[in-house]
Amino acid sequence: MKFAPIVLAVICVATLTARAGDKPVELTPGEAIPAKIVSTDHLGVFKADRPAVLPMVVVSFQTQATEKGSGSGVFSSGGLQYTLDGISGSLMQKIADEAQEAVEAELKAAGWNLLPVEKAAETDAYKSWTQNPDPSGDEVKRQFFSAGKGTNSLSSKEMERVFVGERRPLIGNGVVLGGWAAAPALCKIGQALGARVILVRVIVNFANITTGKRSIFTGHQEWQSGATLEVSFAEMDVYPPDLNGATPARLKTDTPVTLRSAFIKDVQKSGSHYTIVAEPNRYEKDSVEAIRCVARGFAAKTGK
Repeated sequence: MKFAPIVLAVICVATLTARAGDKPVELTPGEAIPAKIVSTDHLGVFKADRPAVLPMVVVSFQTQATEKGSGSGVFSSGGLQYTLDGISGSLMQKIADEAQEAVEAELKAAGWNLLPVEKAAETDAYKSWTQNPDPSGDEVKRQFFSAGKGTNSLSSKEMERVFVGERRPLIGNGVVLGGWAAAPALCKIGQALGARVILVRVIVNFANITTGKRSIFTGHQEWQSGATLEVSFAEMDVYPPDLNGATPARLKTDTPVTLRSAFIKDVQKSGSHYTIVAEPNRYEKDSVEAIRCVARGFAAKTGK
C-alpha cells in the first residue's frame, strides 16, 4: 500500500520516543540546531584550549517501535507496532562512518585541536577494551536509558541497532549507558595522551507513536501513528585526562530534530502493524545531515 511520503513526514506530533509533548524542531540542510534546545550537565571546561581526541561516535538506529494500548478487553484501544525495512546493517555502518567524519569536521571548524584518532588506538587503555567481544550491530532493546529519551512508558518496547564510526569496538558489553561505562577507559586514554576525550552518541528514529484524544464513549486513549526521520537525542561528553575515571562535561539535546525527510518508499499495513519501507539513499543522506546539524550546534557551544 503506497503512502505519499510528505504526508507521513508531516504527522510528527508528541512522540513516545521523546518527552511527552515534544515536537521535533524542523531544520533545513546546513543549519545548526538552535542553542535553546541544547542543555549542559556536570559543567566543565569545553573550550578547546588543549588537544582532544574523538575515538567514538556511536549511532543508535531505531528498528522497531511498539507501544501497548490503554484499557483492557473490549475497552482496549490496542497498540501500534512499527518495523523499519529496506535499511541494511552495512548502510547503518556507513552512516556511522560518515557521522564520525561530520562530527570531526564540525569540531575542527569550531577550533578544536583534534588529534588523529589512531593516537587513541595506540594507548594501552584502548587496547584493553578492544579485547572484549564486539556485539555492535546486533538488534537489542533500546539501551540509552540515561538519555531519558528511550521510552515514555514502561510498556513501550523499542529495538535498535548500534554502530560505532569506523567499526571501532563498543565499551564493555557493547552498550554505552550514558557514557558512564565508558568513563574509566576514556579517561585513561586521555591521561596517556594528555588530551580530552570526546564521546558522541546519537539516536536516529523513524517512527512516532502518539496518543490521541480520550474517547468520551469508552474513556480510553485512541492511538495515532506517524513516521518521520529524526535525531531524537544526541549527547556529547568531554572527559578530562584522568587515571581513575571522572565525570564528563556534557552537552545534550532536549528536543528531537528533523529535516522532514521524504525517506519513505512504501508503508505496508497489517492490522496495527506498520512496515516502513525506506529509500536507502535518502535515509542515509538525511540521517547524516541531521547528525551534522546537531554536531554544528554542539561545536558552536564548545569552540574557541
